[in-house]
Amino acid sequence: MLDGSAGGTRGVRWADALQQLESQSSVRISSAEFQQVIRELEQEGLVKVVGEQERRMIRRVEGA
Repeated sequence: MLDGSAGGTRGVRWADALQQLESQSSVRISSAEFQQVIRELEQEGLVKVVGEQERRMIRRVEGA
């Protein structure tokens, strides 16, 4: 998701990322589980979350 042309520079909207993940998975993914995983990726320095609520974007950190 984040490696695509737009995903690498602008990022991916939070809701779109969750929707894409759910469409690829045979197991239901709760928003709480998704939030926890993104929080852990952010703590590891792999992604950066910018914006608030519906406007949140997930961006890949350069060099990660």
